[in-house]
Amino acid sequence: MTLQAHDMSIRMGAFELGPVSVAFEPGRIHGVVGPNASGKTTLVRGLCGLQAIQSGAITLAGVPVHAMAAAERAARIAFVPQRPVMPPALRVGEVVALGRLRMRRDPQAVERSLRQVGLLEREMDRVDALSAGQSHRVAVARMLAQLAPTTQLVVLDEPTASLDPAWSASVGRLARACADRGCVVIVATHDFGFLGACCDQAILMAEGTVRALGPVATVANPESLSALFGAPFAWAHGIAAQPVAMPRW
Repeated sequence: MTLQAHDMSIRMGAFELGPVSVAFEPGRIHGVVGPNASGKTTLVRGLCGLQAIQSGAITLAGVPVHAMAAAERAARIAFVPQRPVMPPALRVGEVVALGRLRMRRDPQAVERSLRQVGLLEREMDRVDALSAGQSHRVAVARMLAQLAPTTQLVVLDEPTASLDPAWSASVGRLARACADRGCVVIVATHDFGFLGACCDQAILMAEGTVRALGPVATVANPESLSALFGAPFAWAHGIAAQPVAMPRW
């Protein structure tokens, strides 16, 4: 169920991504990092088939992603956007149920997903009554409700940006559970603790190109990240089972 990008390029105004050729293996969490406007969101949206490509191809288990019908894509790909859009008049449970819009209704999946993100007691509340962090947890729950035996790719764009440490760690565990069930998991992030503690592979991006990729412990080192971000990084110990490269203030 490998996800492969073959010479993929995307143009958005003056910004151009690629060409990018990279393979993402199932059972692993792939962390995408880079400075602002380096192309992280453009990359992950392109990989999901949500952004048109100018050239190249993207295949998931050998099937062209951009040729998938909407129902097939929903059955295979689950996505949490960087800025989740939720109609303010909808209730929390209704938003989560939208994860199954092109699938069979499953109230138990909605309940289970809300319980996983700690928001079951808010199921009947309007989403505009939630904090930013709670709203992002609703978006994660919507993705969890969508998961099915057919799901092959899970993509999260900046999933911890609005979350406190406890829920950031929870999202890391949920991402690992998706990888353990055999999915390709891709996370675009600026959370270097999450990258070092939760991700197996790292993709370093700058100016629309992939600058490096490989195991996190090898690629996401202080030297590489310092050069990529133009800011000092150093090894931090005690954050995870292994040292993590973190910004030095």
